[in-house]
This record gives sequence, structure tokens and C-alpha cells, in this order.
Amino acid sequence: MKSRIFLLLFFVVAVLYFTTDYLVISHSKTQTGNIAANLTTTASSFYRYIYRADSLYEIRAAEDLAKKPELLQVFDNGKWEEIISDNPQDVSLAIGGENEEVLKEISMKVQVELNVINRMYDKNDAVFVIDRYGNVVAKNLDGLFGHQNLSDEVLFSAALAGVSDIDIVRIADRTYRVVATPMYKDGEIIGAYCSADLINSETAIDISSRINEAPLSVMEGGRVYFAFFDKKRLIGSTLPTELHEGFRDFISESTKLFETIEKEGTQKYHIELNIRGSQFYANIAKHPALSETNDFFYITMISADKVLAPVRMAHRSLLIITFLLLVIAIIATLVLDEYLSRPVNRFMENMLEIINGNMKYRFDNDAEGIEGSLNQNANMMIASLLGEKIPEKDIGDENN
Repeated sequence: MKSRIFLLLFFVVAVLYFTTDYLVISHSKTQTGNIAANLTTTASSFYRYIYRADSLYEIRAAEDLAKKPELLQVFDNGKWEEIISDNPQDVSLAIGGENEEVLKEISMKVQVELNVINRMYDKNDAVFVIDRYGNVVAKNLDGLFGHQNLSDEVLFSAALAGVSDIDIVRIADRTYRVVATPMYKDGEIIGAYCSADLINSETAIDISSRINEAPLSVMEGGRVYFAFFDKKRLIGSTLPTELHEGFRDFISESTKLFETIEKEGTQKYHIELNIRGSQFYANIAKHPALSETNDFFYITMISADKVLAPVRMAHRSLLIITFLLLVIAIIATLVLDEYLSRPVNRFMENMLEIINGNMKYRFDNDAEGIEGSLNQNANMMIASLLGEKIPEKDIGDENN
């Protein structure tokens, strides 16, 4: 009896648990995961909007600076081009003797003016001028770019052809977001003014902040993490230090994934990441670029551990409630078994009188429920065995 009652109650509790887990917890987990995954896509699209909007503003600003009379005056393009005319795409070959001093003087004057522009107007990390062959004439603050020739880059060749644009370019082992716009003197292009902002974790933090300030994060823990990277290196991210280093491992292990994205031409690629034990919903996208050989990517991520925390807490609460219900079921089983067994136990105690030879003992016919029925049947059995007349009342009760 006791085991049957417990199994019945256990079955009821199990049905309640699995029904709640499937209809409520699992559904909420799936729905929350889908919302978070879609949010990474929305954040990715929002970044592209930010990039386009910033690009338009930065290009207009660079075009205005490229027209500054002071800059055009100090760049003596005629003398510069005359000196490098024998090897127009390799300034280093023109260095030597008086020519070197003239080139240095022109570069120094341009650099001084670029320092003024950088301090007062253009706050980007690097501002520099290239001649109409793509050679770097001068850069603000230092000579980090030397006299590199950048004509192979689509961005600079476009600027020297008269088209202002913006692109991601790697110069001197650093990655920059560069605006290049043509410089005109007497109606002819003499070179290009370039404004470059170094891409690093500070850039990623700024982008992440702007994304998270937008009405995108509609769930608890739905903060968007952001990172820039190419197929070989992590360039900048908003991840905590340990996860930042862990993301480097992901890059080195995901060469085939990046090749798939490039081969399929997929702008957005959904993925679930595990970075050193932390789960993320993520969206990888190729960064807008002018060059077809661009291998620059960005990724938007949301911590699955954080957004699913309320669901997991609800699941733990369900487990606790289920455990309490099982405890209650055990207690109810014991109480119910005691209640149902009490009449039978009293009947068995009374039977001991008969067993011990007290044939005059009679059971209480006025008892209620199952105990009364047992007592009446026992009294009739005793009377029948002793040859006594069975009272009509007992017969009537038995027939009823």
C-alpha cells in the first residue's frame, strides 16, 4: 500500500516537473537564445551603419583640410617630383647629396603644418601626405611611415585618381582606418591628404559603447562585446583580459571558418563560441573594404552565460520545488498509509482476543467505515462458528 501511494505521488510530481521544464524552461531558453543571436545580427548591422555615417563625416572633414592654403603652400610638389623623377615610386633612390637636403626640407615643412592640423583640427592618430606617385612625403609627429610607397593600396590609388574614400589599411605593421582625399593645386592633383586612426581595443570599446547605448539590448545581460581581427591576429576587443587572450586562440584555430566566409561571400555568419569555458552567441562579418583581398573582420558577441542566467536560475528553482514536492510526497505517503492502516491494525488487535480463546469477545459493530464492515463480518463469522443466531440487524447491514 505504502509503495503504491508513493509511486502514484512520484509519478504526479515527475509529470509536473517534465511538463514545466519542457513547456516553460526549455521554451524560455530557446526563445532567449534566439533573441540574443538576433541581437548580435542587429548589432552587426548597426555597426555598418555607424561606419558609413562616420565615413561620410570624416571624408568631408578631410576634403576641407586638403584644401588648406598653408598645407598646399609648404608642399613644393614641383621640386619634389623633379628630384624623384628618375625613380618616382622609390624616394630612397633619390636620397643623397643636395637632393636629400631638399627632400628633408620639404618633408619638414609639410610635417610642421601637419602637426598644426593634428593639434587643432584632425585628432586622428596619424595625418600624412602622399605625392601623386603614392610616396609618403611627411607624417605628423614622426617619420614612422618613412617614404613608403602606398600606390598599391586601392584607397590611395583612388585618391590620386580624384576619388575621396575610406578603407582599412595596414601600414608599418599597424592597422588603421584611413581617409584619403586628393590635394589640388592649380586644378591638378599633386597628391593626397590622408587621415588615419589606429584600430585597437580603444576603437572596439568606442564602437561597443555606441552600440550598447542604442535601444538594442532588450534583455538582462544583453551587453554586446565587439572585436576587430584579421585571419592572423586580434586587433582589438572589449573582452576581459583572459577572454581577450582566449579569442586569439579562436582566431588561430578558425582558418577554415574564415575561408568559408570569404568563399561564400557571407557578410554575416552566426556562430556559438566557447572561449575558455565562457559561452557566447556571435556574429562574424567581413568589414566593408575597397580591396577584394581584404581579410579584415569584426565580430559582435553576447554572453550566453549572462543572458541565460535567469532561465538557469528558474530551472534551479524548479529543481528545488520538485525536491520539496518529493519530500512532501514521502510525508503524505507515510501519513496516508498510517490513516488507512489504522482500522485494519485495530481489527487485527481485536482478532488476537479470538485467537487467544476468548470466544465471548465481540467486535464493535458501531465503528465507522471499513473498520465497521470488518467488525460486522467478524461477529457474523464467530456467531456462525458457534452456532449462534445471527441478529437480523447484522444480516441487514451485511446485505446492504
